[in-house]
Amino acid sequence: MLGDVGDPELAAPQVVWTGMDFAVGWGSADGYRIRITDGRGISNSADLAAMPIGSTQRAQLLWSGGRLELYYGLSESILIDAFDSQLKVEQTRMLGFGPFLAVQMAADRVAVLTPTALFLDGVETAIPFTSAGAAGWNGRDFLLSSVLGHGQWQLQGLAVDRMRQPPAIELGWCGSCGTTGAGAGSAFASSERSGRHAVAIAADQSLTVAIEGRPVVERELIAESTDVAMFWDGGRYLVLLADQRAPSDPPSRDIALLTSAAGDLANAESFPISEHASDERFPVGAAAAPSDYGIAWIRGHELVFQRCALTERATSR
Repeated sequence: MLGDVGDPELAAPQVVWTGMDFAVGWGSADGYRIRITDGRGISNSADLAAMPIGSTQRAQLLWSGGRLELYYGLSESILIDAFDSQLKVEQTRMLGFGPFLAVQMAADRVAVLTPTALFLDGVETAIPFTSAGAAGWNGRDFLLSSVLGHGQWQLQGLAVDRMRQPPAIELGWCGSCGTTGAGAGSAFASSERSGRHAVAIAADQSLTVAIEGRPVVERELIAESTDVAMFWDGGRYLVLLADQRAPSDPPSRDIALLTSAAGDLANAESFPISEHASDERFPVGAAAAPSDYGIAWIRGHELVFQRCALTERATSR
């Protein structure tokens, strides 16, 4: 256990690989928490002062320029705290105003999207109005989960020259969704290294996984509200799900990992990560190397972290 989360709906946990350890961050009503762990214990921690956490004032933990950075909204401003090796804030800078979305483009490059501007490489440029809940970068362009209103969402493309373009993957969805992040149940694993966009969407008891240039994969889900995350480990795509093994009331979700050595997830295997009696939500993960992962999720009101090694037949600690 890494700590208490208070209201699970506010936590929005994140996992970041720093090159040596995993950094795990989550929000609460009274602040933001960061823990550094290798999977065996906590080596460092920081409890930051209260900040608004929500759909329009999010907090995102990223690794940029060889250090951890926390992007967050405060009084309509976008602030960035940069941490030293002891998790002390060594620099705070203001980027702009309004709701935002930070996108990890590469190890040392982060883009920040607001509804009307793109901040990239120190330059602010106006863009067509965009309401993005989640986004990915494939080395050429951005792919965004964009809300159309009345519960309808679609993927939109945004070129590096800040102009709209046809999306690399054409998908739309609506209805009840999982609440991972603010992207209406969507999670991106786009990568500059792979050169592909990839997105997983959990909505209306259905999982859709789309990888640029490959057939779309769909499978049924059981829980009415299923949480999804997706990441790429340098060799294969991995999808994390918080779903039920069987219908129950109240729902009790478990954490599972879906992946395939073939890379397209068409015949993905499901590996159980946790089948605890408590309801488990909001899984997130990051890769230290191929088949070496750090996974965090919320169990009841506690944040849990586990380091996993993927083998041919099982996922073990």
